[in-house]
Amino acid sequence: MEQDRIDKSLKRLRNLVKEDTSKHGHIPEEFIEDDKFLLRFIRVRKFDCERAHAMLKEYFTLRRKNPKMFRTLTPSHCKGLYDTGMFVVLKERDQLGRKIFLFRTSLWNLDEVSIDEVICGMFLLLEEMVESEETQKKGVIFVSDQGTLGIRHFKQFSIGRVVMILSILQGKFPLMCKGLHNVNDPYWLQKLGMFAKPFFSNKLQKRVHFHGDNYASFHKFCRPEVLPTTLGGRQTWEEVQDDELFQRLYSKEAYFKKLAEFSKN
Repeated sequence: MEQDRIDKSLKRLRNLVKEDTSKHGHIPEEFIEDDKFLLRFIRVRKFDCERAHAMLKEYFTLRRKNPKMFRTLTPSHCKGLYDTGMFVVLKERDQLGRKIFLFRTSLWNLDEVSIDEVICGMFLLLEEMVESEETQKKGVIFVSDQGTLGIRHFKQFSIGRVVMILSILQGKFPLMCKGLHNVNDPYWLQKLGMFAKPFFSNKLQKRVHFHGDNYASFHKFCRPEVLPTTLGGRQTWEEVQDDELFQRLYSKEAYFKKLAEFSKN
């Protein structure tokens, strides 16, 4: 039965954590005892507990090594960023049941929001998205609407920050990234993207797409019924937004403060 498999996997993962005496093996006790938290890693790694353990360590190592970014990472800290509408989590899923995360570069004001704040805002939203068992099993697709992306925006992405974003998508966060779709992207970015692909894992290389203004190309991967009209869809921005997800996130201030405390150590 499924529950037996879950119980055995939770026990196995806890044993691996408790037996690990390596430098990066320390995991806060309260999270070791949190079934829902551990199940994120177990499901994403398809019940391979050794791989789930490795990802769990990478997750906390990422937080511990970047205290300036993560020690204040709470819903209240990010609310101003979310109020800009830069990040949109769609209410409905794509045709394969995957959750859709949309980044609107047209609303990224470089004079007010740094690249670190963008990464942190994305990271915190993903924390809430992967609470869903369906999302743990089916994954997330990322859509970047780059209609007003300029050189100033591009310069924000230092090598270090690009590496961090890729590490989140490729093993340091309990998430299955099922696609990276660039829409309304300028031609120069498409060319740069082709040069960057070798730095992606083989699996992720196949999931990165540059559609330009060809919405028909994009709709092959994401049904237009769930998208806003500005992306060739059928709904308004107000209709597509998953407001309930944001409300759930805002209600968990105390939980995320505990996670942030670990980043201060």
